[in-house]
Amino acid sequence: MAKEKRTVRVNAKINLKYDKDVVKIGQEFLVRKSDIEDIGAYVEVLGEVDKEASKGDGASNEDDKKSEE
Repeated sequence: MAKEKRTVRVNAKINLKYDKDVVKIGQEFLVRKSDIEDIGAYVEVLGEVDKEASKGDGASNEDDKKSEE
């Protein structure tokens, strides 16, 4: 079975764990369309991303790195 790509950008309303990623409140990350129904109460859907932008998959830690500098 092929892995479904994460193609929907969301913003976390609470701290949560999605797959192997730990996501903090207010952090944007990508999820699979099929998971929106299950986690919809815990995230704000921001919209779909194009295929090129979803190459990285998962939570973005760029904000964490910038705040440490």
